Amino acid sequence: HGGLVAAGEMTRTYLWRILFRDQVPPETALLLDNNAEFTGTVRNSRTLWQQDFEQPAPGLCGTPALQGGCSLALDAAHPHSTEWVIPARPGQFKWVRASAKARADQMEWDMNRMTQYVIRFRRGNEIVKARTVRLQRALVDAGWPRELHFDVRPPKADFDNVSVTFLYYGTTANLLLDNARLEAFDD
Repeated sequence: HGGLVAAGEMTRTYLWRILFRDQVPPETALLLDNNAEFTGTVRNSRTLWQQDFEQPAPGLCGTPALQGGCSLALDAAHPHSTEWVIPARPGQFKWVRASAKARADQMEWDMNRMTQYVIRFRRGNEIVKARTVRLQRALVDAGWPRELHFDVRPPKADFDNVSVTFLYYGTTANLLLDNARLEAFDD
């Protein structure tokens, strides 16, 4: 831990982002899971979905909240959030940006135990394309909230909805999530 090279884990996008650099923003680590990054000027931005977690499912309210009275807190008894489904079709946008405010009490070094933010483009319930990022990769300052985002291009294949969910895989880092959003935009 400490260098930017992550042997066996790097996407091409991550490699180009770190090449010839000795420092990059912590969010760059999300590119280890995602091979797309929009660096241009966002045009025609619109919110497809947002969730402040103020009306949580039983047992999922994490306090003290990052904002408001409640944040999403997943654990062994509650290993996944609701799966939110948003109607969408090809041609409506060129990019999707998934974002959330996140905080963990401590670092999680085991990649397989990290909480995942999952975006799925689907046709009915059939998954056409999915992107998953491990949020703790970018939470290098344990205890401090951080706004995180990742970008996804929609698939070329036909889809009629996008789903969003958060999955817990055993971390003990006490991750809290708040103000999650899915934003569509053009380049």
